[in-house]
This record gives sequence, structure tokens and C-alpha cells, in this order.
Amino acid sequence: MVKELLFFLEKCDPEFKADTSSSLVIAAEKYAPNKRWQIDIILKVLTTAGNYCRDDVVSSLIALIQDSASLHAYTVQQMYRAVVQDISQQPLVQVAAWCMGEYGDLLLQPLPDSDDEPLQISEDDVLEVLEKALVNNNSSVITKEYCLTALVKLCTRFTTSQPRLQKLLRLYNTSTNTELQQRSVEYDQLFQTGDSIRTGLLERMPVVEKANTNGTTPVTNGNVGGGGENEEDLLEGDQGAAVLGMKGKLKQQPETQNILDLLDTSPSLTTVTSTTNNTASNKGSAGGDLLDLLGDLDVGGSGGSNGASHPPLASTGGGLLDGLGRPSGALNNGTATPSIQGITAYDKSGLKIDFEFERSAVDGVLSISLTATNSNSAPLTDFVFQAAVPKSFQLQLLSPSGSIVPANNSGSLTQVMKITNPQKVRN
Repeated sequence: MVKELLFFLEKCDPEFKADTSSSLVIAAEKYAPNKRWQIDIILKVLTTAGNYCRDDVVSSLIALIQDSASLHAYTVQQMYRAVVQDISQQPLVQVAAWCMGEYGDLLLQPLPDSDDEPLQISEDDVLEVLEKALVNNNSSVITKEYCLTALVKLCTRFTTSQPRLQKLLRLYNTSTNTELQQRSVEYDQLFQTGDSIRTGLLERMPVVEKANTNGTTPVTNGNVGGGGENEEDLLEGDQGAAVLGMKGKLKQQPETQNILDLLDTSPSLTTVTSTTNNTASNKGSAGGDLLDLLGDLDVGGSGGSNGASHPPLASTGGGLLDGLGRPSGALNNGTATPSIQGITAYDKSGLKIDFEFERSAVDGVLSISLTATNSNSAPLTDFVFQAAVPKSFQLQLLSPSGSIVPANNSGSLTQVMKITNPQKVRN
């Protein structure tokens, strides 16, 4: 199947290359029989449609090459062959430059047990390839940075081409791009230091440890979530209450509770009962505990920390879950209020989150309109709102109006989420 997809990738229209190349890389990562096969497939993808690949292909391929010590010589020679033929694919040039910088000395050695024709190249041949990529007008700034780093690495691997290496390192000493200029100047100074210092600084990179991921997908804007094993298992069972979390580049105070602190996910929810009873008198104040939104949720007769039984919470203006209808046996015998008053769900460190509620009389969907304002002198960027509900509920987060909350209350960010309860009992 991979062979068929590679053939299709060569012939398909440009609009299909991005999806096809990404799918091929993902398939190679998941189902590769061995590392050499995986490297060969990804290299073929890079040579065919490298500019259409997803952004993390370069870093993941470099990590794979690092972790394959027995394939270093084979890989760097294959990368050299590919980049000699085509320097237009930027991800390919970046990976090839990295390989030549790390394992350039292996390029000059014959590769045992290989069916390919042995490479007959010199140090100048390798530098010529890097120079072409370095001065190519179509090369991106990132590609040029890779080439500069490869050149300074080769200072400790090549012996007969030192003057040319220094000349290439100085190409961007007066560049208008500050990043290129800084690298060029610093590498030029490093080149002039003693061999003992350069050898230690420019030795081969250690193997990068892979991050420990659980493979779950968190709830994000626009996705429908009904609880489950995501967002660090915020909801552990059907007894979990509605949890609302906001995060942005606003630095929280140390004493600010984490989103996980808003919900006790133990089977008895005794902590929720105790917390809500202690704050019942403050339900009308701004920035109150988000658990006050639960209103008259009956958490059962289990005792708190002292073993005493807590009575059901009294309804004060209708709880959030009242708008969803009552699952049989989940709430007490009170009646749902026909309307729900708006509340301030969060008000701290200059960020204020207001909720307005509207329930559909037709399908019982509860719409919650979020309005975020910022009283700080600087805007809040990369603002993301997240929400989670019990597994028996259904949540839909609509796209927000933006990702920036303007400063000095000069504007607001809005977003709508819809919650339904399929198990509700209609009266």
C-alpha cells in the first residue's frame, strides 16, 4: 500500500500532496517493520513532496536517525545523494544538513554491505552542497540556520578544508536578518577558539528521550466532548460535575486553584458537598466557586471529613444542571426554574468571565454564552476556553470570536457552548 501511495504522491495534484504525505509519514511511524524501512519511506516522501509535509516531520526524523546508531553512515549517505539531486525541498535540505553536520566524517568512509555504488567524494564536495543551499535564494531562513550549524560542526570533523569552512561561516556576518547574523558571528568566533574547546562544544548530539504520551486527544475548541479519558482524566465517572477551565498567557497567582481542584472525582463527592456548603452564603459574589453553579445537585447522604451527613443543597436561582433537565434519581425533588440568571464565573488577576444562559424549549439544549474581558494594561493572547461534562451529558464548543482578550476592557472575547442531557426526564 505504501508503494501505491508513493506512486500517487508523485502524480497527484498539489492540493492532495499535503494530506497524502502526512498520511504516509504517520503510517511509516506506526507500522514500520524496521527503522531502515521507515527512514527510506520518509526520505522518499521528502524527496517527492517535502515542502508539503507537516512541520514536525523534520524533528521526528532527526530523532529517529539519532536513535538508530547502526544506520548513521547509511542515512547520511542517502541524505547526501538526495540533496545533491534536489535542494528545492526545504525539509529534505534541513534533515540532510543536520546529518552532514553530525556525521559528516562518515560520508568519507566506504559503506560496508551496501548495494549502492560507493560514494567517491571529498570534503570540498560536501561543503559545496552546503554552500549551494546556503546561498540559494529559495532557501528559507531556517534552512540557512541548519546549514550554518552543520558547517560549524564540520570544523571538528574535517581536516583539510578549514579555510573554506571559515569563509562560509562568515557569509552572513553582515546579514540584515539578526538570527542569521548572530549565528554567523558566534560560529566564526567559535571557529577561532582552541581545538579542545571546539571538540567538547561540537560533539555529536546525545539521543533525545521521547516524551511519554498517553495517546489521548484533549478537548479543544470546536470539538464535541462528553467526558472520558482526556484532559488528564478530569472526569473519572458519571458522578463528575460540570467543570469549566480557562487558560491563557495570564500568569495565575500561586494560590489560584488548578482546574483539577474544582472537582472531587471520588465516588462520594463528599468534598464537593463540604465545599459548597461552606460557600453557600457567598453565591452572589463575583468570582465565586464554580461549583456553586451546580445549585441543588444532591450528592447523597455520605458524610464529610467528620462523618456527618450533609443535607441536599438548596437551589438559589436555579443551578446550571437544571437547564439540562433532571436525570432520574440524580437530583432532589425540587423543580427546575424556568430561567437561569447570568453569573460571573471567574474574576481574578484582571480577567473576568461572565456566563449568560438560554435554554431551548424545543430540544432542551442549554446554551451558555461566554464573555471574557480584560482589565489589565496588556492584552491576553492565546486565550483558550475549555469545558468538560459528565459522560452522560453531551458538550459542543463553538468557535470563539478570537484568541486575544483586549486590554483595558476595550473589547471582549465571546464563545458559545451547548450542553444537552439525553437522559433527562420530560415533565
